[in-house]
Amino acid sequence: MLTELFKKCKAQFEPARCSFQRYQPIFKTTDGETHEGTEFNWVCREQLQCSIPDYLMTSIRCDGYVKDMNGSMYPLENVIKIDWNLREAQTIMIKTCLPRFKIFYTENEFKKLGGF
Repeated sequence: MLTELFKKCKAQFEPARCSFQRYQPIFKTTDGETHEGTEFNWVCREQLQCSIPDYLMTSIRCDGYVKDMNGSMYPLENVIKIDWNLREAQTIMIKTCLPRFKIFYTENEFKKLGGF
């Protein structure tokens, strides 16, 4: 019993391979213009049960708008199409246990984990 528990605890603290990605929305509005959205922070793929673009789309739906590079906000009613541009991807070995419910990582947090 104790050895089984020990193995589970040890597995949690062994280095793990994690894939991090950053996406940027490219969206088209009802006036026919194409806009580049602001980049999202780093996302750990292993923390999700769906694809990263699916998760980001859920986040956008909850907000009700998409923000472009100039800071302008476009309500989803005015957006025809959203494509996801993979800006950066990196796989790193994580030596610490990631927080269970943390999805987004800032640039500094990503560097502390061993990114770049």
